Amino acid sequence: MPQVIDVLHPGRANVPHAEIQKELAEKYRAKGNCVFTFGMKTAFGGGKSTGFGLVYDSEATAMKMEARYRLVRVSGAAQLS
Repeated sequence: MPQVIDVLHPGRANVPHAEIQKELAEKYRAKGNCVFTFGMKTAFGGGKSTGFGLVYDSEATAMKMEARYRLVRVSGAAQLS
């Protein structure tokens, strides 16, 4: 399910993708490797970031539908060979 993500982080410069993926996985009861975030942009002055996220039902669906470069970012190049 594609979605726009707004992250409020006052007092912090930015939030790592891994932390956002973990929160989305808990919220939507999905596995961590079935959640992909990308395109995160921090607003001028900090405190808020906006980006995109995709949550897949299964690993097989994620492997089939997701772009290869995003799969490499999440799982590492060794597992895809």
